[in-house]
Amino acid sequence: LSDPAAVQAAACRALGEHLGASRAMYATAHADGLSVEVARDWCAPGVPSVAGVHRLADFGAELARSLHADTKFIVTDVAGDARFTEGERAAHAGAGIGAFVAAPLVKGGRLVG
Repeated sequence: LSDPAAVQAAACRALGEHLGASRAMYATAHADGLSVEVARDWCAPGVPSVAGVHRLADFGAELARSLHADTKFIVTDVAGDARFTEGERAAHAGAGIGAFVAAPLVKGGRLVG
């Protein structure tokens, strides 16, 4: 594959299927560092897509800090994780996210994906 979007889609599908996950996605960080865009995501049958623009802060201040610091963020139970506020837990629940791993892509000291 040579098209970056096709590479991302294929990688997300392969990762999601390999892990038996319900969803795998690649998000591109906006230049402001405050929001990310999911152009497309791979979803298991019956799982809704979360494609679109999302504010990082809606999903957790600690998550945003971790990503900007080039540190992966692992959550095994969003509902029981003390790093999230009630509002942040609600944002995850609304997106159908109960557990996740976020691995940042930082280039030149800036979060890009």
